[in-house]
Amino acid sequence: TSQVISNVPSAILLSQFTTDYPALLLGVNIGGTGTLIASLASLITFREYVKHNGAVAIMAVTNEGKILIEEQFRYAHRRVFLEIPAGKLDHWGEDRFECAKRELKEETGFSAEKWTHLMDMATTPGFCSELISLYLAENLTVGETNFDDDEFLDLVSMPLKDAVSMIARGEISDGKTALAILMADKILNAEEK
Repeated sequence: TSQVISNVPSAILLSQFTTDYPALLLGVNIGGTGTLIASLASLITFREYVKHNGAVAIMAVTNEGKILIEEQFRYAHRRVFLEIPAGKLDHWGEDRFECAKRELKEETGFSAEKWTHLMDMATTPGFCSELISLYLAENLTVGETNFDDDEFLDLVSMPLKDAVSMIARGEISDGKTALAILMADKILNAEEK
């Protein structure tokens, strides 16, 4: 349980201004320089943050009970990550469910009959406005992939229990993927009982 230590706010929003810098990649702008905040110590601080349109990620379960995972090189970490299919919203305000259906089809070739919204997760709330909507997709039908021009990934399938074990061993370390796998595991195991 949590306990309120003080009812006095530690920071009060004085004013807000934004300077946007168009980004070269990902449709991300650097916004901020920031929000002026006055603390109890009468200090003024600045906040910079990355403005992000948002994204979706899909925990897809095949009719054989396996999950779809992508092996994708991530430049920022200079290594391959195991991730569930995911993608950015094309524009601010795009319907997240429609984006999820599109991304599943583009990256895996599959479409799904049954969809469950798992949650919207704040990926890095300390410096980024990104929210990723996580979905569980079931009753899959195979089709053709349609990768973006700059997308290089390999699609693999594995039993859900193996993916859960890989999270425990640190072999799946992508946050959205780990969270979606663990949520899907709980939901699907509850359905089986």
